[in-house]
Amino acid sequence: MGKLLVTLPRKSKQPYLPALENEELLVNCLQHSPINLVDIDPRLGTTCLLFWAEACHKANKQLYIRSAFSNRFLKKSNPFLRFFARIIDFCLGCGLLLWLSPIILALMFVIRRYSPEMLFISEWYVGERGKLIRGLKFYTGSEANMIPIGSWMRKYGLDNLPKLVNIIRGELSFFGYNNGQLDEAVQSSLNIQQPLVSYSGLNTSNL
Repeated sequence: MGKLLVTLPRKSKQPYLPALENEELLVNCLQHSPINLVDIDPRLGTTCLLFWAEACHKANKQLYIRSAFSNRFLKKSNPFLRFFARIIDFCLGCGLLLWLSPIILALMFVIRRYSPEMLFISEWYVGERGKLIRGLKFYTGSEANMIPIGSWMRKYGLDNLPKLVNIIRGELSFFGYNNGQLDEAVQSSLNIQQPLVSYSGLNTSNL
């Protein structure tokens, strides 16, 4: 399996690559590349990471970042504990989804009434081992144009209920590691100055 490493360039002049500024070109390059995984340095910043995240998603490539949201619990656990944690996530996620289904359906009805064209949105979260995951959320509107129940939903975290689907899929977890948002992971990495392996620009290697 091939791996693409994306990191800060060194002081030496780097060759100009149009695909790094055009998402369509980058998606095309990734689709025709033998790599299956992209590993990116969070020090590149949120804007750059979002650019790569969207491109990797469209090209069906997995994207990982090195961040402060590493899964220390599962890294130290044995395969049995990992399997046990996954079973708990799945059962608890299904149970909560069933138990909260009346509230979820009611929220969907109200949101659809005020926002006929948009019911859900997605945000990038950092999952296990730094894998970027699209987390589902209810649409509540923007700060300047929020739906009537938007602020109430955000206050009590009801806009996050669709993320139960991500947990059932095994993309996020109730415990074991923090499912931080992408910008939080970037800021945390900058704050703690977590040591990162230094690579020269872009290169590929075999796992």
